[in-house]
Amino acid sequence: MNLKITKDVSLERLQVADAGVFFDLIEMNRALLSKYLYWVDDVTNLSSAEQYIENRINSSLPESRWYKILFKESVSGVFGIKSVCRESSEAEIGYWLSEHAHGHGVIAKITMEVCNLLANEGVQSLKITCLEENQASITVAKRLGAVHTDTLSGYMEMAGRLQDLHIYTLKL
Repeated sequence: MNLKITKDVSLERLQVADAGVFFDLIEMNRALLSKYLYWVDDVTNLSSAEQYIENRINSSLPESRWYKILFKESVSGVFGIKSVCRESSEAEIGYWLSEHAHGHGVIAKITMEVCNLLANEGVQSLKITCLEENQASITVAKRLGAVHTDTLSGYMEMAGRLQDLHIYTLKL
């Protein structure tokens, strides 16, 4: 299923055939992405980009759905409904966005539309997780009205520094 979010923003199902485009996009944004995302250092060639995509689209997590983000018809990142837990009526999302698409509210617009979709499916809350230094994701979560509900101390070392993982929850 593809989703038209706005005139300039849409989501299309992520496919392994997209690996070349994503490898180039990761290369162009490597310095930015590697500050917050553990997998960036593992994507070093076309084969590892294919593996990155396969790991997402073949996730064993319940009801996961992964999309490429198109901004002004250009592939600009990845957005995923990482999982949906029917027992707790909670879903978790994850995303990354190329620097050229920053500052346009792309992730907030996508998340609002996905929240509507998930609410129609009976999901009652959305979880967004991000490292403590990822101010862009923290800003998105707060702008959407999500509340900081938990912190996992010393979650991951990134850029030579141990960082906490912040968990934000949005009631749908």
